[in-house]
Amino acid sequence: MPSDLRLLTPFPALRSHIDEIELDSLDSTDLAHVPFPIIVAKALKALSLDGGDVVPTLQQKRELRSLIDTMAPAPGEENFGQAADAVTQHCKLCGTPDAVDQIINDPAAVGPLTDETKADKFWLLARALCAYVHSDYALGMLPLNGSIPDMKADTKGYIALQRIYKQKAAEDIAEFATHVSRELTDAGLPADYISSDEIAVYCRNASALRLLRFSSLHDEIEGNVSLHAGGEAAQNLVAAAPEMTSLYALFRASARFEAAHGRYPGVVAASASDVEMLDDDLVAKDAEVLAAIANSLFEEWGLDASTKVDEDLALEFARSGRCELHNISSMTGGIVSQEAIKLITHQYVPENSLCIIDGVKAKTFVAKV
Repeated sequence: MPSDLRLLTPFPALRSHIDEIELDSLDSTDLAHVPFPIIVAKALKALSLDGGDVVPTLQQKRELRSLIDTMAPAPGEENFGQAADAVTQHCKLCGTPDAVDQIINDPAAVGPLTDETKADKFWLLARALCAYVHSDYALGMLPLNGSIPDMKADTKGYIALQRIYKQKAAEDIAEFATHVSRELTDAGLPADYISSDEIAVYCRNASALRLLRFSSLHDEIEGNVSLHAGGEAAQNLVAAAPEMTSLYALFRASARFEAAHGRYPGVVAASASDVEMLDDDLVAKDAEVLAAIANSLFEEWGLDASTKVDEDLALEFARSGRCELHNISSMTGGIVSQEAIKLITHQYVPENSLCIIDGVKAKTFVAKV
């Protein structure tokens, strides 16, 4: 979990600690052991860039690095080098990430409690987080996770800084717990329905929250949830990877072909008329029908009339006869099993996207649609 140092908007205890340290009064040995967050904060204050709600511009960041270099007692001091490197990563506003905004702005988090959400810990905590973020206490920021990165510093200075961040994190957890308690009361649930340990873990990992709404294969095929008719998703997919879109359309068309003919394109059925056909004739005929179905899908998705499936690609698709190559099956199985592990362990964020594999060109394409 990335450290949230809040150097642009230091909280009172951090500001007091920064002000207590007078760099000008330290000798070169002590100066070489000042933690880099203190150095960055001093430079921000010297340039009047702290305490506001504006991220420093690129030019201002260059000025910050130059100032930090001049503050060093000697060239090459490690802590001052860390401070200069930290300008990009830590001189930023500590608002809510887009993924967290999606959660706290969801109707389930801001609307009235429903029978579904009142017993769901995820949404109860999300509702509490929404109230916390918009409170006068948080001022739009998430609970502090309380961690600080490794850095060049003496033991006393590092521990003092670590204690300040941990204390602030504990205060944020306590404040967040009051909002959780309020939500539990409104839902008519006992106070221990969400434990203090769960609240602490939630606060430490609030910036990593994700909301994933998956669709079933049935919805994908019958409901066009990935490529809504007339929506931007199909247009964006075609613009980004037209050939990949054709592959996806051909897979979808193959399913429609099977539903209509009782067999997949390029696969000889048991009927006498098909058995008597030459393989090449069967493939060519099926490819023509398959391409027509795929083009009709493009029309359903609201794509431009000029968007057509490549005939050679449709012919190759039919020629394969739905055979499953070992290397492609192995690769697909690896991807699916990896995503299954993510869902089971809850340790990583699963993909919630359309993944298309082109085995001929050894390429994969993942799109949010």
